[in-house]
Amino acid sequence: MTPTVESLFVVEKACKFATDMSTGTIVVESTNDSQFNMAIEELQHANARNMATGYAVRQGMSDARINGSLIGPYPVNSKGQVLDQVKDEAGASLPPQHPDMQPKAYRVDVPVCRRLI
Repeated sequence: MTPTVESLFVVEKACKFATDMSTGTIVVESTNDSQFNMAIEELQHANARNMATGYAVRQGMSDARINGSLIGPYPVNSKGQVLDQVKDEAGASLPPQHPDMQPKAYRVDVPVCRRLI
């Protein structure tokens, strides 16, 4: 089964670009939050990479390309926090049953760069 683009979206507030738009990281999330195995598959598909490079071009990066390996898929909670980065006030990891440790969605970070030549 080929994942559809409709189930993927760019998390604009999490994307980062160098000031000269030479490099960046585009965060793509799957809306398939009821079946995480499908979300992971969607994020590993070429559609996620194509969405990321298309977004980079629309933001002003000329001829955007994938720059290295994708990071993820990784789970985030309902607040958009990466689960392995959620800590308590003392800096310790929360127990798995804590509400902030429940996965809501999966994301992938796509490193992009502009063409060098």
